[in-house]
Amino acid sequence: GAGAAVAAQPYVSFPAIAQNAPVRVGIIAPKSGIAGTIGECGLRGTQFAVEHINASGGIAGRKVELIVEEETNPKDSIERLRKLVLQDKVDCVQGIVSSGVSLAMGAVAEEMKALWLSWDGTTQKGVEESMPRVKYAFRSCDNECEAVMASILTAKHFKGKIKTVAGISPDYSYGRDNWAAFLAIMRQLISYMMEDP
Repeated sequence: GAGAAVAAQPYVSFPAIAQNAPVRVGIIAPKSGIAGTIGECGLRGTQFAVEHINASGGIAGRKVELIVEEETNPKDSIERLRKLVLQDKVDCVQGIVSSGVSLAMGAVAEEMKALWLSWDGTTQKGVEESMPRVKYAFRSCDNECEAVMASILTAKHFKGKIKTVAGISPDYSYGRDNWAAFLAIMRQLISYMMEDP
């Protein structure tokens, strides 16, 4: 019947919206400071992808249009999210590198029912507590444990030759959570290495 005919249609045919209207994507990325390089690389990668998507006919025949804002502190970045969603009428927002900004941004995106795809902001803490039933906020999948594995493997490689380890991290949730994850994994690894002949 009709249900089978609809199910057989390609997914890209939905939703039924103005086919000539561009897909508007808001980008919030840092352009300066310690995260500026990450933000500029993310923006260049996004622009590269958009050029190729548009050259191939767009998304379901709709061209992609980027509207770029700068990520700074949580308060100002959230105002830029509100502008992108309410004034610029974007279909989704991408970006955010800082964990501190992402923890604040996710809750606001949920409140506004605005689709937000985080590029980074990978701290594990806060997300579960502040957004227990996430529907609109998505983030990258790496976390502190993955971020500290290179240093852990280095310590294992130099087994018995390292007496002291120091950490230099950003003084906010991501840096503190990285250091806590490093210490927790290191303690387990040291116990394991003590048993390892």
